[in-house]
Amino acid sequence: NLAGADLAGANLAGAYLVGAHLAGSDLAGAHLARANLMDGEIATALSDAGCRVAHFGIESGNEAIRNGLLGKGVTREDIVGAASLLRERRIKIGTFNMLNLPGENLLNGWETVFINRRIRAALVSRLTMTR
Repeated sequence: NLAGADLAGANLAGAYLVGAHLAGSDLAGAHLARANLMDGEIATALSDAGCRVAHFGIESGNEAIRNGLLGKGVTREDIVGAASLLRERRIKIGTFNMLNLPGENLLNGWETVFINRRIRAALVSRLTMTR
């Protein structure tokens, strides 16, 4: 359960706050983040707080679905960049994904698999199949 950890990717203060709050608990090593808000300072704050895995939503590997249908506001570059920043600090990556969204075809589904492979996601924490 990662309840309350969503602040980690929202801003630097949130990353430190969550790290301090969870230090020493069973949740100390896991945090939620947003790929489009991740920067070096936040990644370092998570690492300093003992974060071992950061989870963020890819939702769909297809940018039109992710940002058009879902309104996520996260680019492929955001996802790849966030993953790189986290890996540089030895933080594993967990992702949240959705398949079978309205208007999605088989190729779009494979785009989701491919982006997870590209960023070397260690954990696919949730796979939501809709329709």
